[in-house]
Amino acid sequence: PMSTRSEIPSYNPLNDPALASYFQRKFQWNSTHEPPSRAPRSRTKPAKLKATASRKKSRAPGSKTIRLRVHTSKSSSPASKSEKLVTIIGTKGKTERMLLAAPGVHFKAGSVDKFDIAVPTLGTIQKVILENTSTRKTDAWRVSKVTVEKGKGDKRKDYKLLGPVWLSAHHDDRKLKRVLVVENARQASGISEYELEVYTGDKRHAGTSAGVSIQLVGKRGKSSFHELVRSQSRDFERDSVSKFSITTQPLGKLQHCVIKSDGKGVGSDWYLTRIIVQHTNTGNTYVLPCNSWLNSQNLERTLSVSDRDVGMTTYVI
Repeated sequence: PMSTRSEIPSYNPLNDPALASYFQRKFQWNSTHEPPSRAPRSRTKPAKLKATASRKKSRAPGSKTIRLRVHTSKSSSPASKSEKLVTIIGTKGKTERMLLAAPGVHFKAGSVDKFDIAVPTLGTIQKVILENTSTRKTDAWRVSKVTVEKGKGDKRKDYKLLGPVWLSAHHDDRKLKRVLVVENARQASGISEYELEVYTGDKRHAGTSAGVSIQLVGKRGKSSFHELVRSQSRDFERDSVSKFSITTQPLGKLQHCVIKSDGKGVGSDWYLTRIIVQHTNTGNTYVLPCNSWLNSQNLERTLSVSDRDVGMTTYVI
C-alpha cells in the first residue's frame, strides 16, 4: 500500500535566506556555508587595580606609576568584600574613578594593601577620594590612613593622608564616600572646603520655596554669605536632607553659623531642624541644631555648634 504520509524536507537554518540578516547582525557573518562563531562579549568596567606584583606593565605615553598603600583599621569589618573606588587629585590633574578591588576578600581588618597605579601628570598630590559601594554592615570599612609614594630614589616623595574614617552605612555619619587630604597640604593651600547637610523638619508646611544663604564663623575668621543653590527638586522640602559644598579661607575651629532666608515666594516659611558641617580638609564634623522656624518674624538664625549628637532621641524612664 502507498504511504499517505508526505515526506518533510530537511531544514537547515544556516541556509535559510530569511535568517541571513539576523546572522549578519548577531555574529557579523555573511556566509551560508560556515556556521556562525560566537563573538566574545565585551564588558567595560572601571580600571581594576590588583595588589602589586613586581612586574613591568605597559603604560600610556606621559603616564607615571605611583604606589598607593591603604591601611585598614583593626576595628574595621573582618573582611569587606565590596568593590572600592579611588580617585587621586593633584595640583595639575586627577585620575578617573578607578576600581581598587573587585568583589572578594580584600582590606581585611588590620591589613595594608598596596597598589601600583599608572596615572597621568598629577603634580603635587592633594587629595584621595575613597568610595565603598556596599551598604551592608559586613562590608563596613574603616581606613586608618592612606599613603602615596611618587617617584623613585632621590626623587621619591611620600604623601600621608590621615584617618581614621568609616566608609559605612552603619557607623558615624553613615557616609560611603570620604575625601582624605594630604597632611601639610591643608594649611599650605590656604583654602578650606566644607560639606553641608541641611535638615528640614517633618512638620506641616515645613518646606520652603525661599532662597537660603549661610555664613560660617570660626575662631580664625568668618566666611562671606554663600547662597545654597538648589540642585535637586527635594531640596528644602519637608523631611528632607539637602547637601551643599562651599569653599572659603581657613576659619579654624567652627563656632557657629548664620542661616538666612530671603522670605520670597509662596510658602516661604521654613522649619529647620539642624545643619551638619564637615571640614573636608580635616574631617572634623560639627552639628548645629536649630529646631525653629525661619519666617517673616525671623528670617535669620544664629546656630551654635553642639557638643552632643542632636540626632539622638533622649528618653526618660
